[in-house]
Amino acid sequence: MIRLRGGPRLGHERRYALPGLVAEDDLGSVWEAEDVFWREPLTIRILSEPLSRDRRFLRRLREEVRPLSNPFLPASVARVLSYSYEPDGVPQFLVLEHMEGEPLTHRLAGTAGLGVRGGLLLVSAVAEALATAHAAGLVHGDLKPRSVMVLAVGSVKLFDFGVAAALAEVRPQGAGLQGEGGGPGRATSEAPGPRPEGDVSALARIARHLLPPARVERALGEGGRRLLEVLERAARGEAVPTAGQFAAAVREALGRLGPDPQHPGADPLGEAGSGGQVAPWPGAAAPL
Repeated sequence: MIRLRGGPRLGHERRYALPGLVAEDDLGSVWEAEDVFWREPLTIRILSEPLSRDRRFLRRLREEVRPLSNPFLPASVARVLSYSYEPDGVPQFLVLEHMEGEPLTHRLAGTAGLGVRGGLLLVSAVAEALATAHAAGLVHGDLKPRSVMVLAVGSVKLFDFGVAAALAEVRPQGAGLQGEGGGPGRATSEAPGPRPEGDVSALARIARHLLPPARVERALGEGGRRLLEVLERAARGEAVPTAGQFAAAVREALGRLGPDPQHPGADPLGEAGSGGQVAPWPGAAAPL
């Protein structure tokens, strides 16, 4: 990667301009990008130097991301448009469809401003996104806040599919992984790798941070306590519902809150099945 006026650039003939850093995490970094030839906005996932040099990881990752180039992916899953690397092989990077927004890690830093309704909306959106991915046979396997993008238009997209299986090549006992192998497109009963219920358990653990128990119980009473019990059991891997059932439970809790006083006539989740549609979020939060 070299730096030119207007920011760094990547790729053959410096094809990808990187005007802005979105986030840095354990995998590397995520950038706003532009294909300077086609003048097309994109998002680029740059892999860290250790991962960019790990041949076993890279070989498996390339295999796992191929299904994600399908133009008919669910709207909730970020499409991978290309895989590339710098002339010396470092860094390696994935070119993704444009995602204008911020990772969920940033939202977790500002949960106090979300309130119960905002937290429920966000959890419901991610659950709906998972449900559509699972229905298409895609299992994430390493769902974390860094792999959920909250878009500026008020929806969410999931990305970094296939990372769990690739990491399992080099970290067989890696923390946070559901299993070894079996990345996207391998949601079968006999597969030894990531399972849909593992994604839901991971979401339940995220939801516990977005939904402080005291505030949920105060807002929803007994219904809130029941929802928290569902979250706790799912987070522990006990009686894990499907992503669709999880989303329905959260939507039921939203119904108990009644209409949004700021938008009394609106469906707080937008159109069902639109890739996890939510109302635009208040205020940007500082990153973790």
